[in-house]
Amino acid sequence: MPNPSSSLLIFWLLTTLFSIFPTRSWIQITPDGLSATLPILKLVFTITSAITFILENIPKPGYKSLTRPGSANVPEQPNPSPEPYTNYFKRITFFWLLPLLRLGKSRTLRMDDLYNLNPKLLSYPLYLTTKAKLDANEAIALEKAAQHSATAAAQKAKEAGDTDTDTNSSRRVTPKINLAGTIFHTVGYTFMTAAIPRILYVCFYYVRPILFSELVRFVSSYSPSSKARGVEPMTPWIGFGYLIAVVAASILSSLFDGQFQYINYNAGLKARSVVVTLVYRKSLRLSSTNKQEGMGSIVNHMSTDVDKVVAFFDIIHLLWSAAVEVVITIAMLYREV
Repeated sequence: MPNPSSSLLIFWLLTTLFSIFPTRSWIQITPDGLSATLPILKLVFTITSAITFILENIPKPGYKSLTRPGSANVPEQPNPSPEPYTNYFKRITFFWLLPLLRLGKSRTLRMDDLYNLNPKLLSYPLYLTTKAKLDANEAIALEKAAQHSATAAAQKAKEAGDTDTDTNSSRRVTPKINLAGTIFHTVGYTFMTAAIPRILYVCFYYVRPILFSELVRFVSSYSPSSKARGVEPMTPWIGFGYLIAVVAASILSSLFDGQFQYINYNAGLKARSVVVTLVYRKSLRLSSTNKQEGMGSIVNHMSTDVDKVVAFFDIIHLLWSAAVEVVITIAMLYREV
């Protein structure tokens, strides 16, 4: 685990959030308010938790030294990407790019200034994982084909009474390899995690109309017509709470949407790297004659077909999330009718 403070960050964030409302309740129910000891202690605890959370997010010098002994070793690079060493919140907000942006603000960036590729996106380790899965699937398919051929041959021999049945027919069976399943095995975990920010994006995106409706109801409680009907105006802090909630929902929806796009892009990049490497390795084993005859097919596989594979990772999450959005929209319309 490159960054051991990630769990502490979540702890201090949840501690701060869950202590806000009890602190407010203690201040309101205590007759002396902040003059009493317990509300003051609650308020100090909440402020201290928030300050601790902010301090934990400040970049620490020598971040490589935070790597735990026994964790996975990251290959040494001249200008490594800081992403593997950052915590959850810096990844969500992309704050790990701030040093590069500050450098670009001061002068024109050069190629040496750019970070190296994240070790998780290197093509050769991904190829080794995919090749191992392909070899395992091929061995399983050959074994199943041999068993099926042996069973069929034994059945024919039993029916015809002929013991000279060709037992080598299994060699003529070509095993079928599931390339889509193999690629998904390589990038599947990363690809599936994109569902979490997508769900959160949909939730925060569609909660805004509800908050706006409540905010309009709050403003309407102060209108002359409401006063004429004897409607009591709402407490001002309720309106400020709705306003803060609208701003927070907008910010969070943008953050989770950006994280969803980033995870999808990385998954598509891994899939592209795997397919291109497999096609390239296959083309190296072709003879000169076959390579000349199939050069157009090789180029087509490495360009057009790879783009279709990458498009799958971009679209699949949008399909199920679109269905969820339609259901939420219909439910909201039914609620208003």
